[in-house]
Amino acid sequence: MLDARVATVLSVLLADARRHGLVTATTLLGMAVGVAVVVGIHLSSEAALERFGTTHGVMVGAATHQLTGVAPVPAARLAELLASDAVEHVQPVIETTLIVPPTAAGAPPLALRVLGIDPFFSAPFLSWGPGAGARPAELPREELEAARSLIERMLTEPGLAIMDPADLARLGLPDGGTLRARAPHGFVDLALLPAPRLWTGREVRAVGPGAPLTRGKARAAPRGPPQPTALGGTLVALMDLAAAQDLLQLGEGVLRFDLILRRQADGSIGADTEAAVSLLPGERLERSPRRGERADMITQAFRHNLLCLGFLAVLVGAFMVFNMGQFAVTRRRPLLGRLRCLGAPAWAVRRAVLLEAGVLGLVGGGLGVLGGRALAAGMVGDVAKTVSTLYGAIETPTPELDVVTVVGALAVAVVAAVGATWGPARSAGATPPVLVATGTVREDPAPLRHACLFLLAGLAALAVPGAGVFGPALAVLMLLLAVAAMLPHLLGAVVRRPPPGVVLSLAAGRVSRSLARTGGAAGALTMPIAMTIAIAVMVGSFQSEVETWIGSVLGGDLYAGPAWAEIAPEEAFLDDAVVDALDALPFVASVDVLRRSRLDHAGGSFFVAGSRLQVLQGKQGLRVLEGDAD
Repeated sequence: MLDARVATVLSVLLADARRHGLVTATTLLGMAVGVAVVVGIHLSSEAALERFGTTHGVMVGAATHQLTGVAPVPAARLAELLASDAVEHVQPVIETTLIVPPTAAGAPPLALRVLGIDPFFSAPFLSWGPGAGARPAELPREELEAARSLIERMLTEPGLAIMDPADLARLGLPDGGTLRARAPHGFVDLALLPAPRLWTGREVRAVGPGAPLTRGKARAAPRGPPQPTALGGTLVALMDLAAAQDLLQLGEGVLRFDLILRRQADGSIGADTEAAVSLLPGERLERSPRRGERADMITQAFRHNLLCLGFLAVLVGAFMVFNMGQFAVTRRRPLLGRLRCLGAPAWAVRRAVLLEAGVLGLVGGGLGVLGGRALAAGMVGDVAKTVSTLYGAIETPTPELDVVTVVGALAVAVVAAVGATWGPARSAGATPPVLVATGTVREDPAPLRHACLFLLAGLAALAVPGAGVFGPALAVLMLLLAVAAMLPHLLGAVVRRPPPGVVLSLAAGRVSRSLARTGGAAGALTMPIAMTIAIAVMVGSFQSEVETWIGSVLGGDLYAGPAWAEIAPEEAFLDDAVVDALDALPFVASVDVLRRSRLDHAGGSFFVAGSRLQVLQGKQGLRVLEGDAD
């Protein structure tokens, strides 16, 4: 129950707040801006990370490993892999490229990527997400029935495949029809039908060896609508595994098995798990080429950058709330002094001031939550554009408020407001009433040892082993607090020597009498500056890392390879005449060739790769560990 004296003082303070509505509104606005920064950074970061993870998940796929061979793998291996304790999920896959002849004179041929899967084993490998089409449970009953009927036809009718309606329209077959294409053994006929909405809109990525000619660096592609490559672009057709076997004359063979191996308690897949998968002569178990460790590192770096930026946003918001709360108490020193003269005890004044600060923090925090939600909605669009530019078109995510975010933001506002008013309220309560009422109280800053303690705490945070990203983040926080605690003393040293001129001397004297307040304001100015620099460094480092990754993974603008390399990878080579013809093209600056072979021995296996090292040195910047440049 609230004490009567505290309630009386609190009613006076609230009446004063209503009387000075503009000042109170400014205080609330300052608190709301601080909280909005915290909420906006948090919501946009979480939405960006969720979208980034979804995009990356679609890009890398669900399979952790792939089992391939020097020739098509017998489909009977499926039962053996399913019986392995190391394998959680497995699906047989046939994926290759057919060449569609041009329909008009001078038009380029089209690359048709054929993906054959078994619907009964593919569910764990499908990626659902925004922009990937509707989930089955969300479709109307009639559409589900149509999709089921179509799948039944795929399982029973030979040569039947489904395509996205937009791709069918590009082929001049908007309602489906027969398409003639070139396969390894000659020309084949495909019966094409429009895909149901279950698949429509999904971005299908070729996950096996590249098509005969595919586009390289994303930054080399012009802006605007997707541009066809020299083969007119790649289309994707989905068909049943057995139909793909008949189409390519593979008999009972498949081109690979996609595997999801069982993970350990820490989420990793150990070497013992991989060794538990039994292999036949000529078979290889490799980590899926879609699951690039470099991309995982970039995702983790992006997460750490946004996490540290969120920490800094909390600090900036807390400092803004702190200064507005401190200003509110300092402005009322004469009123607090008169209350003391009228008999209000010091503890009642302190308690009433802190209660009012909590109320203001709660109101300002609520406004900040709403403002942060609007701020995140504006910020996340730019993040989505960045992800779309780097990894392909995605829908703009919608930041969603949750209970944890709201409670955390309100807690930041209330704690910062109460903490800001604690020092001035305690000083006002402990000072004789006459001095408080006349406004002659000096506001001395906190002792310099506080700054030294913050600095030592920051150095200790860096020395803690195994702290991960939290150690450096805590060290930066302690360093900023040390700078903020040291600034009042530096400001006092500057104004201690009177400057020339009466006006400057009066200003210096006023500053010297309120070092705690003016020094705190100066310290708060360091927070936005630090945040601006942090954002610039974060964006620059992330952009540099992505460019380095793209440059190392996609060193060329276009890639040429032998057709149907998946069917006989050990025998798939480009003819020397093709390489010479590419070298002779006037618009080709350089051609790099790569030949790779895997050698097995008693201690394991390794790859031997041959390339034009001079081209690699010029394009990818290979560094020599020892010796001179020659």
